[in-house]
Formats: sequence, structure tokens, C-alpha cells
Amino acid sequence: MSLRHAAALCACAARDLAISHGSLQDRLINVCRTYLSNVGEQDDMPAPLWDIHAALCAQVVRGISKDEADPFTVRFAMMGDVEAADMAERIVDLASRLRSLCEAPPWHYVGDPTAVIRVMAEPLDPDPSIRDPEMN
Repeated sequence: MSLRHAAALCACAARDLAISHGSLQDRLINVCRTYLSNVGEQDDMPAPLWDIHAALCAQVVRGISKDEADPFTVRFAMMGDVEAADMAERIVDLASRLRSLCEAPPWHYVGDPTAVIRVMAEPLDPDPSIRDPEMN
């Protein structure tokens, strides 16, 4: 498995959140059961994205006993609309970040910036003989 596998699963999760029918909590149950629980250690995600995924998974099982038959249904039934909307937003954000990593060129560096690009306050006029039309 690879980063592309995790990106594909998260993209499908974001798509299903957008186009499925039912309440947001019902859509989150399906997305977590079908896609997010299938992203695993074998997928080569960078550490910051693993942290986001782990936080999403921890939010799903928070407050649920381990002997529940269907923890997704129980947890999302307890979840309010604001918390569900926040979780859906975080899933879409994770999917877009994974997609951008997969679409980055092979030489793309993932991590801390290594260079600072400075932009001049006012660009130099390339040809001072050409006047601004407002000055006529």
C-alpha cells in the first residue's frame, strides 16, 4: 500500500460526505466504517497527516466502551451537529492534503521550508520611458 492508497480512500470519503443521502451523522458512519478505518500503518503518510488521522479515529471512539457491537453508530448518535460538521471538515481537509501530496512533483520537498523568498515592496519599472496612462 502507499500514500496513493490513503489519498484514494480519503478522497472517496470526502466525495461520499458530499453526495450521499441522509443526515451528516449517517454519512459519517458510512465514511468511517468504509474508508477511514481502512487507512493503516502500511500507507506511507507523513507524520503530521498521521496525527490528523489518529485524532479523527480517536474522536470516533471517544466515550464508547470496547464491547459495543457497532461503535460507529453509537458514537455518531451521541454526536451533535456542530461536532459532526467539524469532523466532516477535518476529513475533507485531510483528503485535500493527501491529494496535494500525491499530485506534487517527485522532487517536491515535504517538511519545513528550507529557503526564504523575499519580494520587493515595489517592483522596479522595467522601462521608465513608458508612462502610466493615468499620467497623460
